[in-house]
Parts: sequence; structure tokens; C-alpha cells
Amino acid sequence: MVYDGAPSRYIRLSSPTMLLLALSTHASACGPYFDNPRLSWVGRNMLDAPTSSFDADLNHLVRHAEPPPGVRARLKTTAQGEAEDLTAALPAADAATHRAWLTSARDDLDLTPYPAEFRGYIEGVRSLHDEDHAAAAAHWEAVLALPEPQRSYRATWAAFMLPATRAGDTTAMLADYQQVINLAAAGSTDTLGLAAASLRHRAYLLAGQKRWPEALDACLKYRAAGGQKYCTDLGNWLDASMAAEDLTALLDNSGTAELIGLYLTTGSGSGADRWLAAAESAAATVPGADRLAWASYQRGDFAAAQRWIDRAEDDAAMAWWMSAKLALRRGELDDAIAALQHTVSLLPAPGDDLFADFPRQITCTHSSSSPARAARIELGITLVAADRYEEALTALLSAGDWLDAAWVAEQLLTTNELQQYVDGWFPDARTYWWPPNHAVVNLLSGGTLPTAQVPASMRHLLARRLAREGRWAEARPYYTDWTNDWARQMDSLLAVGQDPTRSDVEQGEALWQAAAILKRHGWALVSTEMEPDFRVLEGWHEMSDTTSQRLDPDTTGYTEEMLQAHRALTPSPEQRDRLSDSGPDRRYHFVWTAQALAWEAVQRLPGDHPDFLQAGCTAGSWTRVRDPEAADRFWKLMYEKARRTTQGAALFSQWSWFKPLNEEGRCDLPEPQRVDESAGCASAPASPFSLLVLLLTAGRRRRASPRPAQRTSSVF
Repeated sequence: MVYDGAPSRYIRLSSPTMLLLALSTHASACGPYFDNPRLSWVGRNMLDAPTSSFDADLNHLVRHAEPPPGVRARLKTTAQGEAEDLTAALPAADAATHRAWLTSARDDLDLTPYPAEFRGYIEGVRSLHDEDHAAAAAHWEAVLALPEPQRSYRATWAAFMLPATRAGDTTAMLADYQQVINLAAAGSTDTLGLAAASLRHRAYLLAGQKRWPEALDACLKYRAAGGQKYCTDLGNWLDASMAAEDLTALLDNSGTAELIGLYLTTGSGSGADRWLAAAESAAATVPGADRLAWASYQRGDFAAAQRWIDRAEDDAAMAWWMSAKLALRRGELDDAIAALQHTVSLLPAPGDDLFADFPRQITCTHSSSSPARAARIELGITLVAADRYEEALTALLSAGDWLDAAWVAEQLLTTNELQQYVDGWFPDARTYWWPPNHAVVNLLSGGTLPTAQVPASMRHLLARRLAREGRWAEARPYYTDWTNDWARQMDSLLAVGQDPTRSDVEQGEALWQAAAILKRHGWALVSTEMEPDFRVLEGWHEMSDTTSQRLDPDTTGYTEEMLQAHRALTPSPEQRDRLSDSGPDRRYHFVWTAQALAWEAVQRLPGDHPDFLQAGCTAGSWTRVRDPEAADRFWKLMYEKARRTTQGAALFSQWSWFKPLNEEGRCDLPEPQRVDESAGCASAPASPFSLLVLLLTAGRRRRASPRPAQRTSSVF
């Protein structure tokens, strides 16, 4: 299946554990907790060959190896195996005999009632305990000499014990272990998985004789049969095998040749140069040519890597991947994209994890990722460099790389292009919405966005972008149900607030309500997923500003190889134009947008309007710390328009500047003044200053009955 740019074809992502991580301040790209977007620092790793885990690679290799017939891993303890075999061998009426066998100390057990194979096996064990090896061997060989129907339960046991009597005779021991394997293949019962254990023992004995092809083959078959114990010396065996005088036998054995290639791609192998030279000069086709291309590339021998690519099979994914990296080195972007598309089409979907956890993630060595995901990320990065943004977005989404996918959607696609993309691939996804903390998920450690969340997340991202441009009516269908109501209110209120046929009061009231909604719910309505708001981090922290990094990258400390990749993937003039005008440039921009709406509102509202002071005081307080100049104009306008009102006079007699808002997000305005009915004068509440005024003017006026408190806006 060839990659054709369809996100639905490749979006098969693993569901992450939802973790809310309390992070420190801005961390480095390879910090212990999260990765920055790859697009912010592509020059560092794009030309590196992936590294791999030898154990994970070995699991992949043996998954395709056929174990000998009848060979299986040990699944039961010895006691369980004895009980199972004895139950099957004895008639149901011999329950008492069965219990005696299982509960006795074997040394004094009367063996007369038991079948000959069980008697012979136990007698051999008794002799071995007495260190009479010859007698033990005789008993076990007698078991093996029984007619086949009479030895079906203890033939594998007897043959497996014989090497203990051989006094270090490797040839005889190898024959005994092979006999266990043959017996299991012929149908003898192997409850304890002794045939698989025999493969492991044969591997060690053969390695001791430096019979490397046979030793490595036995170890692979042991793992293929499900053996859990690792051939712990396998790495040393591989190094020793590549140091052998004659490598012909290893090259002729497809399994061992592929195993050595696998070992080399982990960055190991003291005899790598000698092996690669011998393999390249071999006349016959060497298995795993793509692995050898990979290993040659890792070692910096790019000419040899290309020669191995030419010898690899057409469906060898790693050969195509290495070909893409060589093309990037030459600056041939189109060839690199074509090779990466072949790579992606040959690798399984990321969720399949065919290669377990290798190669390690190409951006950070502390975190691992499947090659299917890593290749898609590289394809996305390369497509961005070629100005093929929609295809890049598809590749990044299919990799579960939400950080880079969201950046492409917000910064490189125009709003109309993004809307067309979302309408095409994610026409309706409200039912799949998850809470906005998807970000803090394990996205921070290179994790993926859950498949079911991708459509809803893309739609919500588009809705917020449309709203930032004032296209509220278009944005509403893309919001989720619980945010759609806020969007509907914004659309309705702004229509009134911007309608020149409405009175100033009507416009002012509508604009103030819209400002209050935007300030309170701006995070859900208009925030950016990536810079500058970083909604993906819940707004707690910032990560690398990808736009700035691409427009003005810091290449300090870059090696020549990094600079080579940087030059190949540098933004085009067309991309720079898009990035220079790609949205808000101030974090929490919606606060200032809401404040601008509030400013229009207080300009229209008269000073004695019930909402005027609350709107001016609250909106001014929004930026009293971050932007005092923006706040100051509210204070001045309030002073000019409201200081002659009763509540305004009280406010300015007590306050000299904005104070923090209360828990409801409102200003705590002074209580309305009491008015002298005969004089029509207002007095301030009982602050220290107002008490002094009252004392100085005592007897000049009498108190009036209180009038009802003024109405204030209930938006906050």
C-alpha cells in the first residue's frame, strides 16, 4: 500500500495513559519530561540513522523464525508437570497410587505400582544422587529403549538428564540434547519444555567449540520457541564469530547472517568492518542487505550504504529509509520525500508495533518510538520543507505527533485551507471530544494523541482559529456542544455591538457582555494550541517557539552535518511569508482582545450607566500588572465620565489605582453614597478619609434614607 496522503489510512495510534504532569519551567528539547516540536530543531537529527535495541530487534527476528516441530517453552513447574503426566498415565482407579507418588519422599517410595518409564526415571535420579553416573545413565537409557507407547511420558525427561552423566563429553552431550529435540518432534510428551531448554544448552556447547553458525542458529530457535532465558553471551558470540578466519559458513546461513546484520545496527560489533567487507564481496545475495545499508550509514560509509541499498529487496523498508537520508545529504528534497513515502508504505501502522520499541526516537535518545512513527515524522518534516503542508499535516497526524501537526495547522495552512482539510477528513466529530488536557497526556514525553481524539481536536483547533479572525458564525459548527453556546452568544452579542443602527447604550452593553465572555472562556474559544498560548500545556508553561526557530534559527554549536540538514530543510520564501503573518504574537492574546471590546463598550456607555464603572474597573484590572498603560486609559476615562456620579465619587475617594479582582472576577466597588435630600449632596462611605470629612462638616447636613444599590453587570 503506497502512502497517498490520506490521514484516515494511517491514523492508528496507541491510547496513552492520561497523566497530568506538573512541569518545571521551560525545559530543554531533550529534557526528562517532554519533547519540543521536531520542526523547531530539525537540523539536529534528520541525517542521523536511527539506533536500535538489540533485544527488541532479536524479538522481531525470531518472530519470523520457525522453531523445530513439537518444541515449546516451559510453561509449568516440575511438580505441575509430574502431576499432569501421572494423571494422564495412570488409570482413574489408581488415585491412591497417584497421591503416594506426589506426596512421598522419592527415596523410600515403593515404585512397583508405577509404569516402567516412571520407575526407570526415578531409579536413575536415585543413582545420580548417589553419584553413580553409570547406573543413572543405564536406567535412563533403559527408559529410552522401551517401546514407544511405553515411554511417551518420560522419554524427554530421561534424555534431558543423560548429559549429567557424560563427564564433560561435549559430543555426547550435544547428541543427548538433540535426542530430546527429536523425541519432542516425534510426539513424545514434553510437559516441561525440555526440548526448548535443550536448544539453549546446545547453543552454549556449540559456542564453546566455536561452531558459530550452529550456535547462533540454536539460540534463535530457542527464542523462536518462546524461550524466556536470554542467551546472555550472544553479543560476545557475535563478536567472536565475525573474528573467525573463514566467514563463508556464516554468510551462507541466512539466519545467522541476518542476526549479525541486526547486531551491527545497534552500533555494536567489534568486527563490523571485516564482516561488511566480506559480505559485500560475497557472490551470493546476503540476507538483510537493508540492515547492512543501515549499519554502513551509521558508520559513516555512505558509499557502501548506497551499494547495499542497490542490493536490497524492493520491499526492504530500511533500505528506502537510508536512501531518503542520503538524498537529504545531497539536498535532493523530492527524492527524499519519495523514498520516505516508500518507507512509510512498507512499515506497519504505528499502533502495530512490529519492531517493538526500536529504533529509538530520532529526536531524543531518552525516549523510544516505533520506526513506523519515526519515519512518518521525518516525512512530515520533509514535506513541510517542500511547502506541501496538507500532506505534511497528514503524515504528522498519522504518527500521532500532535505538537508538530497542530503547529502546521495553525501556522502554515491558511484558515480556508485548514477548513477545507477538516471538512474533508473530519466532517463531524463532536461525539469524540475529550477534555482539553489531552496535551499534558504523554504528548510531553513523545507520546501520541489518541486516535479517537484526533478528529475532535482538529475541529476545535479550526473553530478557535476562525473565531480569532472574527468568523464566529463559521466557527460555531466546529465547537463542541458545551463551547458552542458561548460561541453562539459571542456571535449574537458582537452582531449587536457592531450594528451602527443600534444606540450607543445597546452597543456598549452588548460589547461589554462579549468582552466578559471572551475573558472568561477565551481559553476554550480562541487560544492557540501552540505558540504563543501553548494550550497544549494547559497554559502552564511554554515550549520552543517553532515559528521563531524556523524564521531565525539558532545554529550555535551545530556540526557541519547538522548545518547540512538545516540547509536542506530551511523554510522557503513562501513559507517565511506565511509564518510572518500567522496569527497572534502575544501570549493570552484573548485578554487584550477582550479588553479592546470592553474599551469600546465603556466609550459608548454613559458615566451613570449601571454597567459603566464595573466594566471599566474590571476590564482595566485585567492588565493592571502585565500592561499598566492599557489599564491606565480605563482609569482616566472612568475619572472623566464617572467622578461626578455618586458611586464614582466614592470610588475615587477610596482608590488611587485598580485593585485585584475578587473570586468572581469582578471589582469590589464601594457601596453607593447616601444623598442629603435637602442639599442633594453625596457623602462617601466610612473610610478614614470620609470620616474626617464628616467630622469637619458635622452639623451642616443631615443623613438621608438610603436609596437602592445600583445594578451591576452579572456577566462575571
